[in-house]
Amino acid sequence: MSSALEDTRFDPITLKELPKLECAITILTDFEPAEGPMAWEIGVHGLRISFVYHGRRMGATYLPDVAKEQGWTKEETLVSLMRKAGWTGKKDDWSKVRLDVVTYRGTKACVTWEEYRDLLAVEEDEDEDEDGDEEEGDEE
Repeated sequence: MSSALEDTRFDPITLKELPKLECAITILTDFEPAEGPMAWEIGVHGLRISFVYHGRRMGATYLPDVAKEQGWTKEETLVSLMRKAGWTGKKDDWSKVRLDVVTYRGTKACVTWEEYRDLLAVEEDEDEDEDGDEEEGDEE
């Protein structure tokens, strides 16, 4: 939620964009230390990295679908993830940095704006039904 509400890298969503929106969540499981920075599978594993650069501890994560959606190789994924964490080294020097890598898996669920609106309408109907039931129970 913090990304959706507080990420200043993106402009606020406009009303015109709402019908095109899709919201996804990924439930993360099976966290395991990787045997090395390349010991993971694109499209299967998410990555959490941490490392020290210029005396500062840095870290970042990508969900399991990021590398596949971007069409990245493992090396491109790691360099991008290091950049996300704040690393400013030369691209070809990424392997000189000692990375602690944790892999994980995820189960993703998506909903469109229209599906979300339909769910809200169902919840409102259920709330109205519950309120009506309580009033009927009060009369007895």
